[in-house]
Amino acid sequence: MYYRSSPYKACKHSSYMPFVAVGMLALTAWYLREVQTMTSAVVDIRNGLRRR
Repeated sequence: MYYRSSPYKACKHSSYMPFVAVGMLALTAWYLREVQTMTSAVVDIRNGLRRR
């Protein structure tokens, strides 16, 4: 059988949750910035092709 020696060991990963949340927010912000960069690049290419 499995015996818990202390109640804190069962939820020791919960102390990392603020760091995980900040990491996810940073990753989301980076992804949205990259999508914006790609969108502006595609618009520039499309406008360049129209001018020909």
